[in-house]
Amino acid sequence: MQLVDAPTGASFWAERYERDLSDIFALQDEIAQEVAGAIEPELLKTEGQRAARRADQNPTAWDLVRRGMWEFHKVRPESHIRARALFLQAIAAAPESIDGYIWLARVDAGLIAGGWTEKIETTANEGMTAALTAVQLDEKNPYAHYAVAITHSFAGKVQRAQKAGERAIALSPSFALGHLVLGLTLMLLGHPQEGVRKLKHGLRLNPFDPHNFYWHLFIALGHYVLNEPVQGLEEARVCLEIRPHWAAALRLAAACEVGLGNHSAARQLVSELKTHGDPSGDVLANVLKHRPEWIAEIDAKVQELADAVSVP
Repeated sequence: MQLVDAPTGASFWAERYERDLSDIFALQDEIAQEVAGAIEPELLKTEGQRAARRADQNPTAWDLVRRGMWEFHKVRPESHIRARALFLQAIAAAPESIDGYIWLARVDAGLIAGGWTEKIETTANEGMTAALTAVQLDEKNPYAHYAVAITHSFAGKVQRAQKAGERAIALSPSFALGHLVLGLTLMLLGHPQEGVRKLKHGLRLNPFDPHNFYWHLFIALGHYVLNEPVQGLEEARVCLEIRPHWAAALRLAAACEVGLGNHSAARQLVSELKTHGDPSGDVLANVLKHRPEWIAEIDAKVQELADAVSVP
């Protein structure tokens, strides 16, 4: 099956299904949810364009939000800082508009996850406050609840984050970010198997999010914790295809290779980490501070390899 945009001919979604016809109703539900997830980003884009034309929409604020979104999706420290400034300006220009608050919350969560702020507590409080303000402005907006979930996850308030993620999915069952953030919260609460399942479902609903290398890394981590190094290594390599030389993915890939007994391959990864590793966005250290036993085990394996690797 394939979903195509008629005016442009672009393919939004394609999938092959092989099921027993006795399962036809479950198949219908699965297809409906995946189609909805595939077209959701396009619908959001269209709705944003319409909102910009509405008489009650502040054009200056919406332009600021769009510029901030562009910077946010670059997923770099300097672009996140620029995005935060733009979202704050959007809120000042239109304090009753929900968009600035949602995106401020998201960028604050990103600054914490990436290790791109020294003011962790201040940034976390700003993000959580913005997210809760968004919910107050529109309690039925799933993106507002996602904002609550992602900010509270990175602030260590994981049970509150789980409830917000569940609320986002209840409002919109095909909402990819809702499933992704719920998967993360389940991971942090010590339920990696269920967390991996939710994360994979979220990626199926939206495989094109610019931040998907983060979600693949969390899946890799879940497989590693579940003692499934083959699957963990596969997901870590997906991260490296999207963001080459990413230190977080190299560290996790090396730990998975050790788990497989492939010490030579693990040493090659650590050698790459030492010579070319990009430390930007070390999400493992900054998210797994809430699961210190996991990060300690990974770091111990990588450090042992690093001590044995000489780099000219």
